[in-house]
Amino acid sequence: VGFTSEQDLTNKVAALYQRLDVDDSGAVDLQELNEGLRKLNLSRAVALSPDDYELITQGGALLDEDGELGPEGFETMIRTQLGQFVRRKVVNAMTSVEDENLQQLFFAVKMLISFVDQMEKKSLSSQKQSKTRKQILNKLFKSSMCTSFADWKSAVFEQGDKD
Repeated sequence: VGFTSEQDLTNKVAALYQRLDVDDSGAVDLQELNEGLRKLNLSRAVALSPDDYELITQGGALLDEDGELGPEGFETMIRTQLGQFVRRKVVNAMTSVEDENLQQLFFAVKMLISFVDQMEKKSLSSQKQSKTRKQILNKLFKSSMCTSFADWKSAVFEQGDKD
């Protein structure tokens, strides 16, 4: 897979998605994905089973409410699959070379990939925590319990004055 930057990869994934979205609906289900893959005339035929689709869509987590893969879910799926492909290639290369220096180099690459994975997980976790905090605050401020800051302020300070 040839790409020169993150943006180039994003552009290529978007172009592929356009080709696979046979009916131009903006979403792709398993049947349409398989139809699009056939039309790509790949050197080796690719047909995904429902189990394959379930796996590559992370148990359906990447699917929209209609059970279809949108552009963002598709890009996440492709990037995940590319990452897994790279990991397999690094492991295969580590075991197939006899030169100790090359083995050490591949091990270093494997460790770097692992480090990047850990950083991504931490980043996603903190993003989820931040999103959850924002949702809680939004619910609190939109609830009847706290109609406005002015009402809250007067209620708090009036009670404080009575003590």
